[in-house]
Amino acid sequence: MEDLSTRWKKLSLSEFEENRVALNIERKKRDFILAGKFFTRRSLNVEAVAKTFRPLWRTKGGFNVTVGGENILLFAFELEVDAERVIHGVASPNGGNSLLYRVLKAKYFPTSDFVHASIGHNPSYTWRSLISAQRLVIEGLRWRVGNGANIKVWQDRWLPWGSSHSVISPRMFLSADTKVADLIDSSTAKWKSEVIDSLFIPHEAELIKSIPLSATLPSDKIVWAETTNGNFTVKSAYKLAARLFKSTNCGTTSDGSSLRKFWKKLWSLPIPHKVRHFCWRACRDTLLTKVKLRRRNKAQEAWAASKIHLLPLGDHIDSFQDLLWFEMMTNAAGEEKCSRLVMIAWALWCNRNDILHGGEGKTGPAVALWAATYLQEYWSAIESNSGAVSNWLLHLSETQMQSAWLPPLSGSFKINVDGALYPTNNRAGIGVVIRDSQGRLMAALCRKIKAPLQVLEVEAKAYEAGMLLARHLGLHGGVLEGASLTISNVLKGISIPPTSVAATVEGIHVLGSEIDVVNFSYVRRSGNKPAHILARQALSFVNDVIWIEEIPCCIQQALIQDVIGL
Repeated sequence: MEDLSTRWKKLSLSEFEENRVALNIERKKRDFILAGKFFTRRSLNVEAVAKTFRPLWRTKGGFNVTVGGENILLFAFELEVDAERVIHGVASPNGGNSLLYRVLKAKYFPTSDFVHASIGHNPSYTWRSLISAQRLVIEGLRWRVGNGANIKVWQDRWLPWGSSHSVISPRMFLSADTKVADLIDSSTAKWKSEVIDSLFIPHEAELIKSIPLSATLPSDKIVWAETTNGNFTVKSAYKLAARLFKSTNCGTTSDGSSLRKFWKKLWSLPIPHKVRHFCWRACRDTLLTKVKLRRRNKAQEAWAASKIHLLPLGDHIDSFQDLLWFEMMTNAAGEEKCSRLVMIAWALWCNRNDILHGGEGKTGPAVALWAATYLQEYWSAIESNSGAVSNWLLHLSETQMQSAWLPPLSGSFKINVDGALYPTNNRAGIGVVIRDSQGRLMAALCRKIKAPLQVLEVEAKAYEAGMLLARHLGLHGGVLEGASLTISNVLKGISIPPTSVAATVEGIHVLGSEIDVVNFSYVRRSGNKPAHILARQALSFVNDVIWIEEIPCCIQQALIQDVIGL
C-alpha cells in the first residue's frame, strides 16, 4: 500500500479526487483521513479491506473506509493518534510484528502460530512460499529451559546438543506428559541430580545437568537452535536445509569432501563479495555466457593480456566450474592466480552487459587492465582497513579496557566476580568479593558447582551469585564487575546473549532491578585477582563459604595490592 498522505493533505482529498468522494463539512472537521493505493488489478471490496485491517491496526477509535477511485481507498480515522501511527508504520500496542505477519496471521492462523499453521483454502503465492519452509523452521526450533513448566520431557525438543535435541532415553514409569519442571528443585533452582541419574542414560543425564538454571527460574522460551544467540538467520537456515537434504539424499554425490574443499577455497578468495557471487552463479550454470567467456574474440584477447597461463580448452572442460576446478583442485593454483582468473571472468561479464545495454565495450587488453586495477585497489583497501582495525583494537585495549581495580563512588559498593572451570572432574568454582568505596571488604563468597558447565556459563553463574549475595546482605545501588567481556557486553545491552546463558542473564537483570545495580563493568583478570583466587579455591570446600566483614587468608595480599595501587 502506497502512502499518499504527503501528496494529499488532511481533509482536502475531495478536490484532488475530482469529487469522486463526497466529504461533507462536518466530516472534514471531525475525521483524519489517510489515502492508500492498492497495487492490484482486482476490484477492491471495501468491507473485506476494513475487516482485514481492523484487527491489525487495533485503533483506539474507529475508522471508516470509502472508495477513492483507481484502486485508492480513503481511511477516515476518528482519532489523529491512530492515523499518525498507521502513517509512520508504528506497530500496534499489542505487538511489534510486521504488517505482513499480522495480515497472514489474521487470515491463515488467527488462533495458533506459524509452526502449527496449515496451508488453508485458496492460499496466496506468498503464503504458499512461506508454508513450504515450515518443516525447516520446525527442525530448527528447540526450547530454552527456564522453569520447565511448559516443556514435556519425552515429547519436546529441549536438549542443547544432539541432532534431534530430544531425549532418547527409554521412558520408564513416568507419564508421557511429564514436565521438565519435575526435574528441577524450585526451592534451590537446581537440577535434581539423583532423579536425573536414575531416569536417563549416563551421557544424556550429564547433558541435562549441564544446562544452567537461573536463580529466578524465568519462563521457558522457544529459540532457534542453529545459532548461538537463539535468533533466526538465513545463513543458519541454509546450512540446516543443506544438512537435511544430505541426510535424505545420501549417496548422490561421489566425492562430497572434494566438492566442499572446492567451495571453501572459492569463498575464501580475497576478491569482492559481488565477484564471489558472480563466480557462484557461473559455477551453478545460471549465467548465459558459461564457458563462452573464454571462446569469444575479446575474451581471448583479455586472457592473453592478463598473462594468466591457461591450458587450451578440451572436451573435459565444459563449464566455468570445470575450468575453476581444474585450476584450483587439479593444478593447485595459488590464491593470487585464482583471484586474477575470477576477476578477468567477472570483467568480461561486466563488459558484455555494458555492450548489451547500449554502452561502449572495452577492448580485450583494456578489460584485463581494468580487472587487474580493480583487484589491486581491493587488496590495498583490505590492507589499510586491517591496519586501521588493528590500531583501533590496540587503542581500545590500552585506553578503554580497565586493567586495575577501581573503587566505586563514595557511599556505594562494587561486586567483583569470577569463575574457574575444572573439566576433568566436571566441576566449577565461583568467587565473589564485595568492597566499599575505601576498598574495605564487606563480604566474600566461595562456591563449588557440581555440573559440567562451559566457561561462559560458569562466568554467568558467577555474576548471578554476586547479585544474590548482595541481595542477601540487603545492599542497594552498586556496581557489578567481572572479567568476562562477553557477559559484560550482554548485560550492558551491547550484544545479544548466547542461548546457553540467556536465562541466567534474564535473571541477573531481575536481581539487578531489585538491588538497584547502577552499572555493569568489565575488568581484566589482573584487576580481578581476589575473586579469581576464591574461584580457584572452590574445589577445596565441600559447601558454600561466606565471609562477612572478615578477610579470607587466601585473598588478603591481593586485597592489599588493589588498595595500594589506587
